[in-house]
Amino acid sequence: MGYKKLYLTAKEIFLGCSKPYSEALVVIIGVPFDATSTYKPGARFAPSALRDASWNMESFSLRRMADACSLRFCDLGDLDVVPGDVHQTLQRLKAVVSEVIDEGKKPLVLGGEHTLTLGVAKCFSEVGVIQFDAHMDLRDDYECQRICHATVARRMHEAGIPILQVGVRACSKEEYEYAEENGIALVPAHEVHLSPSYAVDRIREFQEKHGKLYVTVDVDVLDPAFAPEVGNPEPGGLTTTELISLLEECHNVVGGDVVEVVPSGSFTAFTAARVAVELMFQMH
Repeated sequence: MGYKKLYLTAKEIFLGCSKPYSEALVVIIGVPFDATSTYKPGARFAPSALRDASWNMESFSLRRMADACSLRFCDLGDLDVVPGDVHQTLQRLKAVVSEVIDEGKKPLVLGGEHTLTLGVAKCFSEVGVIQFDAHMDLRDDYECQRICHATVARRMHEAGIPILQVGVRACSKEEYEYAEENGIALVPAHEVHLSPSYAVDRIREFQEKHGKLYVTVDVDVLDPAFAPEVGNPEPGGLTTTELISLLEECHNVVGGDVVEVVPSGSFTAFTAARVAVELMFQMH
């Protein structure tokens, strides 16, 4: 028995038009986990909320002049997480994602909290991570936790994974100094606003240097006006149009995730579902 059968439970299909696994290039995996969330919990409900929202979206894209339902993707459902245990949950996620990659497919994870990115990015031998995020997530520990939503980028960097952070506008002095000392590439949110072309150039430079990309989207990269229901909202963020335009500059994307939505009845799940669709286009 493979890890997919052991650790996954079928759910409502994203967009309602999943292909058979054997025909899929992109594989969607929901991870309903938020045990390390520290401000607004509830991201564990996001995979279902994004799927529900996707059923009420038009699958045809005027930007792409293509229909998302024509893409080769398969929704495998949700990971059977270990409630309250981030280490065991990440181990299960890594086992499933490694199996998916070994079978020549690309994982697209619907979180869940941002810590999940660590379990996915570590499955790739050589990849550069583009992190769209309001925060650096470079703390060494946060509230006595070394593996959590506020330390995920620090743990990736320590694992030798190169990172470009886009949309950041909130960090501690510790995080900023760590990024400076270790040469972690950064495009703050205000630089995206002032010069979108500068952000595009930085993404292209990063891609030229590292080739394959893993793209993680913490939905709090968006201004709360566009995505209020997130774990740690921060004013001064990107617009939805800015984010989608920058995603279109990400090529050779071998995997990705959309994380940190805390659905509670507003429209953020719809925004996040659209971001997931745009990311899926970039993975084809």
